[in-house]
Amino acid sequence: DNFFMSLGLAFIADFCMIAILGGIFCVLGVGTVFIHNGSSGGTDIIAAMVSKLSNVSIGRTMIVTDMLIVTCSIFLPYDGEWGERIEARVPLIVYGWIVTFVIAYITDMIINTNRQATQFVIFSHRWREIADKVNAEARRGVTVLDGMGWYSKKEVKILMVWCRKIEAV
Repeated sequence: DNFFMSLGLAFIADFCMIAILGGIFCVLGVGTVFIHNGSSGGTDIIAAMVSKLSNVSIGRTMIVTDMLIVTCSIFLPYDGEWGERIEARVPLIVYGWIVTFVIAYITDMIINTNRQATQFVIFSHRWREIADKVNAEARRGVTVLDGMGWYSKKEVKILMVWCRKIEAV
């Protein structure tokens, strides 16, 4: 049967589920480290530097670097023919890709959830009062724009306010 099950090591016999759960548990640590501007000391250092210098997310850079590293494991020493090596290693590489993808995807979700914002566009004749209240009570900046209602052809002030998604309520 299954080698790991015969050793009594696997609680979950399905490798795909092991890869997904392993990725989720890894990303809880990696995501927490990134939210607090830290690093685990691995390829995430490269990912953080690339994301600061370009428009590429940390998760995408982690996918590329980690998948490349996992793929290179095909060249690790193996007792046997090249065909046997491929037969033994390719499934493990695919599971490594699954873990890598899960970690990178959820890391991006964790990082970007912390950065999400909501925009409010407010049309009102009482725009001064609203802007003052938003500044004083919500402690948010307000941008006042000039606009014109096309149907009424009347001048109107438009307030634009940005806040974090969790502050939207």
